[in-house]
Amino acid sequence: TPMPTPTSVSETESMVQEKATISAPKVYYLIEQNDLGQTGTLTLTETTPGKTTAELVMTGGTFTQPQPAHIHVGTCPKPGAVKYPLTNVVNGQSRTTLDMTVDALLASAPQLAVNVHKSAAEVKVYTACGEFPKDAMLAPSKAEGMKESGTPAATGTGTMMKETTTVAPTAAMQY
Repeated sequence: TPMPTPTSVSETESMVQEKATISAPKVYYLIEQNDLGQTGTLTLTETTPGKTTAELVMTGGTFTQPQPAHIHVGTCPKPGAVKYPLTNVVNGQSRTTLDMTVDALLASAPQLAVNVHKSAAEVKVYTACGEFPKDAMLAPSKAEGMKESGTPAATGTGTMMKETTTVAPTAAMQY
């Protein structure tokens, strides 16, 4: 199908804004659990209509085995049932394609949490966890004191993730 041709400047801006909204990533921060030294980010990006890429990038700790990762219903430090399994974290990275939009993912439960496990053999040991979308606006520096107990540090409020939206320039924005 041919690309639609805008008929005015405002229509061009509308088309660019619609394109940017579909691909704008949402970044959430995972906070260390069980004093294992691992933190990270989960980036959700709607790469094509109806498909979301969930990318985990983890740092810290020493983990030689693949680390299971999941999006759960519930909150940290002890989330509930697995809602969406993610690809195991290997060498600090995981990339999973989910068959839904970012908005559908975020609306799929009143509260979601993402966690990373130490290994398949030690699946009950969480290395990092973060909550979203409820109250997801805390900067990571304020959440650094969060530990498994779920008790906020003196500077935190209990939220373990931050949501940001970044619009990167696309070919459609070039003039």
